[in-house]
Amino acid sequence: MDPLLLLHGALGTKQQFDELVPRLKKHADVYRISFEGHGSAGPVSSPFRIEYFVENVLGFMDEHKLQQVNIFGYSMGGYVALALAKEYPQQVNKIATLGTILQWDQAVARKECRYLDPEKMEQKVPKFVSLLDERHPSGGSL
Repeated sequence: MDPLLLLHGALGTKQQFDELVPRLKKHADVYRISFEGHGSAGPVSSPFRIEYFVENVLGFMDEHKLQQVNIFGYSMGGYVALALAKEYPQQVNKIATLGTILQWDQAVARKECRYLDPEKMEQKVPKFVSLLDERHPSGGSL
């Protein structure tokens, strides 16, 4: 079976796909990664850059001896998949994305960053904030 790599979105972890993995394993060899600064991957001192997440994927593929993969990327994970395919097309077979913003500019970035205000999040979506605390127990950067 072909390898399928699942890439989570910002504020996520590889555990987001726990319920999907058993279903997908019938059709592919399924792999997941938590990007640096997410979940058990722990905090990092480097800035938030898609290029670093691409490096995370390349390192994961090398570690697992994956020459070429199909990728499903959710939100930011889709953007990472596309950046990987642009720079390393020989390592990507197919990509599917969900909830991925394809055109970024300063206005879009400002709008998206407003959703990440911790005080507003605590007021509006306290259950989600609790879930984030569970996902990122080390106090990671996300």
